[in-house]
Amino acid sequence: MDGQYLSKKEQYKKFLSNWVDNSIRHKSWKKHQDLHLDEIDSEFKQKANWIKGSLFIYEIILNLIKPDLYSCLLVIPLSHSDTESNIKQLTWDKIKTLFDLTPPSFYLFPNGEENYEETIKNLNFMEILSDDCAYKVFFKQDEEFKGEYNRSIYVISR
Repeated sequence: MDGQYLSKKEQYKKFLSNWVDNSIRHKSWKKHQDLHLDEIDSEFKQKANWIKGSLFIYEIILNLIKPDLYSCLLVIPLSHSDTESNIKQLTWDKIKTLFDLTPPSFYLFPNGEENYEETIKNLNFMEILSDDCAYKVFFKQDEEFKGEYNRSIYVISR
């Protein structure tokens, strides 16, 4: 999975280190500020690179933060649906066909932060996807309006 992006890893580490430092300094979680995958490299503007790329970047971020102090949340927005999704039918390949226009994004939180804890407590665990990527993968869907479901994938490290 890493091979495609390995040559740029040091470049990404520098960029992400600055992002982590700024996020902590400015307490970005209080303003719900995130980092979109395509802001890191133009290569990530292509939807075909979103899953592998976001997991690769996520790994770098996790190595930059102190896990006893901070958590990073990877959110992959999916397109709206007029029917409820069957979580058991979602695979990484299926998810690629459901991407929204907004690329995956990363949020940094201090451990125990209320918004983070509130976000992750009502998510549905996806065991097969979690086993595939070595992180905990969750799914959330809300019926925003009658017959319109807002859906997202959440990836967390703890």
